[in-house]
Amino acid sequence: MRLSARGLTYAYVPEKPVLRGVSVEIRPGEVLFLLGPNGSGKTTLLECLGGLRRPHEGRVLLGDVDLYRLPPRERARAIGYVPQVHRPVFGYSVLEVVLMGRTPHLGAFSAPGRGDEEIAREALEAVGLSGFAGRPYTQLSGGEMRLALIARALAQEARFLLLDEPDAHLDPKHQHEVLSLARALVGRGLAALITSHNPTNALLYGDRAALLHGGRVVVNGPPGEALSPELLRDAYGLEFVLLSGDNGHRALVPAQGIPANASADRERGTGSASSRASSESLPAA
Repeated sequence: MRLSARGLTYAYVPEKPVLRGVSVEIRPGEVLFLLGPNGSGKTTLLECLGGLRRPHEGRVLLGDVDLYRLPPRERARAIGYVPQVHRPVFGYSVLEVVLMGRTPHLGAFSAPGRGDEEIAREALEAVGLSGFAGRPYTQLSGGEMRLALIARALAQEARFLLLDEPDAHLDPKHQHEVLSLARALVGRGLAALITSHNPTNALLYGDRAALLHGGRVVVNGPPGEALSPELLRDAYGLEFVLLSGDNGHRALVPAQGIPANASADRERGTGSASSRASSESLPAA
C-alpha cells in the first residue's frame, strides 16, 4: 500500500495557491525527504497527506482509496503525523503522551487497557525512551520530545510517518538519533516523509528526495541524483557546493561556508558558480 498525492492544489488566499498540482508518492520501506524554502508548501503538503487539510484540487490516495472518504479514525490508524512544533500545555507523563496514540483503536468511551500500555511501552523502547515513561513530558529536551512524538505515532501502529522538520533546532547528535530512527523504522516496512532544510541529511538518510519550489515539485528521485547545487541555488537563492570526502560521503553546503583559499580544490559545475569540492573532514557514518 502507498500514500500518494495526485495533482494537489491548495491556497490560503484565493488566487495565490501554495501548492500547484503537486504529485508525490510515499512507498513502504523508503524515506522520502521533502526540501524547499520557507513558504514553499512543505507543511501544507504534509497536512493534506495526513488528512488535516482538504486540498482544493487533486486527490490523496491511501492505496486506491480516496483518503477523505475514510473515517478520521481509520485515517489515524494508517498515518502518523509528527508536527514541527509542539507546545505542551499539561504536564502529562511521557507514557501518557504516547498512550494518546492508541486513541484510534479505542471505543468512544473506552480507556486504554493493559494491552495498549504494553504497545506504548514497546514504542518508547523502540525510540530509546523506555527510561523516561514516568517523566513529565514538559521536562523533555527538544530532541526527546521529537522521539516521544515518534513513539506516539508508532503506538498508533501507523504505516506512514509524516515528520515535519524533525532535524530542526537539534544538535548533530540528536539529528542523527532522530533520522537514524526513521531509517530503522522504514527498514521494518514503514514509510516516512521528512521535511527538511538540510540537503546533506537527505543525502545521508534518504532513499528519495523531492524539492518544492514555487508550489511545484521541480525534482523527485534518488538524493544523489535529484539534488544538485544548481537546483538548490534556484530554490533558495543561494549558491551551494557539493563536497566529496575520501570516505565516499558527500555534503551539500552553502558556498559562503567554503573558505576562499579552498577554491582551487573545487570543480565548477555547469550553470553554477561552484558545484563540487573535496574534503577530508566529512564525518564517517
